Amino acid sequence: MACFYNQEKHCTEKMTREHIVSASVLKVAFGDPIRNISRADMFGSKYLVDHEAVVKDVCDKCNNVSLSPYDGAGKKLAKHLEDNKNITPLKIPFDNEILGWILKTHFNYTRVIKDVETNEAYPIKQSIKNNLIKSRAVSSDQIALYVQQWEEGDQFWDAENPENMHYLQYRSIRLRNQEMVMSNFRIRQFDTMIFFPSNGEVLIYKNSIPKNVNSIIIGDFVLQKQWYGGTNETGNSAIREAAKKGANGILIEKQGHRVTGWSWASPYTEGKLLWIENHDIILLGDNEVKENKTIEERLKRLELLFESQKITKEEFSKQRVKILNEL
Repeated sequence: MACFYNQEKHCTEKMTREHIVSASVLKVAFGDPIRNISRADMFGSKYLVDHEAVVKDVCDKCNNVSLSPYDGAGKKLAKHLEDNKNITPLKIPFDNEILGWILKTHFNYTRVIKDVETNEAYPIKQSIKNNLIKSRAVSSDQIALYVQQWEEGDQFWDAENPENMHYLQYRSIRLRNQEMVMSNFRIRQFDTMIFFPSNGEVLIYKNSIPKNVNSIIIGDFVLQKQWYGGTNETGNSAIREAAKKGANGILIEKQGHRVTGWSWASPYTEGKLLWIENHDIILLGDNEVKENKTIEERLKRLELLFESQKITKEEFSKQRVKILNEL
């Protein structure tokens, strides 16, 4: 099993148990030893006592070294929420480490409470994971964060009171038309929502690959729906298949309808899974994505690529001149 964060020359082969919500946060919320009650669809709507949900796909170096500062920030946040109960408006000592803990917790949840349509975890962009591991700020052009304060009373957190609320709550949903995922995580009175692309920015090409795309074929896919429907359904399945297999692009070679044992016209999509070496440069606007991005947005993305050392200074200058020449 590969580490979820997939860091070249960093990740180890030893996998560890990573708490969905940091153990340090659970101790603030429920005491030590931790005693809590959990309920979720994944448990068959049953209540579980003293349950600490974990994921087991994070290597020991990422978990115990790179992500450790976020656990400390989460503990700091949990104590702040306890110390500021029933205070409106709630002021959060927000910094990059607290943001990192919020994002890490959301992503942990997405791997346990999966997409109900596919029963698979939502794909998270590798660049976001890179920034978390390297303690860099995640840009607002990669993810959107919204926060709100819940009104509260002491009875909300009293386990013996029939009006009590769950201390922790999570849900997620795929927004089909917007091709986004909404992930909602609340800890006590602090409610957070993040929005991120549902396809992980998989690039899609039909029939041929443009000459400016440096790609390697890493596999084939054949997706066939057994019943009636549209090719957009198998096309979306191809995007999910690419993200699942570690591809960042697909080439659609055949698409249409054909007879199956269940219908006269079942949609299908066939093609290649691609690894696009200059994926981030392509997203600057060298293909059809270009039409949907302003000059300012493309320049901002270019600067982020350079700051994160994904491109050289020479490549940065070359691409910047190319974009500015379009003005």
